[in-house]
Amino acid sequence: VRRLVVSMGGAVERESSDSGGIALYVLWPNDNDASTFYFPNDDDIVHFRSEQMQQGTWDLARNKRRMEDMRRKLGYAKVPVVRNRRALASERLPDGEYRLRE
Repeated sequence: VRRLVVSMGGAVERESSDSGGIALYVLWPNDNDASTFYFPNDDDIVHFRSEQMQQGTWDLARNKRRMEDMRRKLGYAKVPVVRNRRALASERLPDGEYRLRE
């Protein structure tokens, strides 16, 4: 991810790690944008957030396109996001947690 960020004109501002995983904080100086990538130790999913630093102006979904372009170049699959879905009784695990099925 670090090499791809640099090749796309970004700069890794800082990197932090804790017992849960590693986070990269990225600045996109040409576009005045910032992104955060989080790599949890116990999961194969990369969490990310990207935002425009100058509020109040429309950027024509530039961050969304950039993140999608990065996902494709890295060969990562899309992960569907399930929102506002109630768990079924059959999805409850013995320990009380839920594992949602698609």
